[in-house]
Amino acid sequence: LDETPVGESNANGRAEDAGKRVRDQARVLKDQVEHKCGGKVDLGSDVMQWLVRWAAMVVTRYKRGSDGRTPWERMRGSRCKAEVVPFGETVWYKVMKKSGERQNKMEPRWEEGIWMGHMGRTEEAVIGTSEGVVKAWAVRRKPEGERWELERIGRVRGTPEEPVPGMGAEESTIEDSSGVWRR
Repeated sequence: LDETPVGESNANGRAEDAGKRVRDQARVLKDQVEHKCGGKVDLGSDVMQWLVRWAAMVVTRYKRGSDGRTPWERMRGSRCKAEVVPFGETVWYKVMKKSGERQNKMEPRWEEGIWMGHMGRTEEAVIGTSEGVVKAWAVRRKPEGERWELERIGRVRGTPEEPVPGMGAEESTIEDSSGVWRR
């Protein structure tokens, strides 16, 4: 393993280039959300950590290289087929019941939240809410005029390290190295 000279970021060319691509993609996503919502996203908000995470996933799943393939295709041999909704869009998501939990037939099965990407190794959607971040298998887009709500985006709580605030990082980690959500 070669080490680069201290202070010589140019020696890290490929890594620097990858970081620039993710920063550029994050900037595009933030601009899109702000344009659609008609306001500014708070850079210190929890949703910004998810935006940067999704920007990195977009670069590795969907950006084509000079060979016409994405990094995902090179690694897995096929295209990523997960459905993509614009980052920050308000959606309806189907509430996933916890294992062993019986579903109350009178409770609503669909709730509103902010679409913030996919899990790393599955096609489950990552949904932001004011109580924390949840996973969803099923997502429905809302009618055109109801998709962008800056106030709802600002109320999203939870970070990639602690998706459900107050649960502690160990109990609420969204994904470990095997792609499993521990809760």
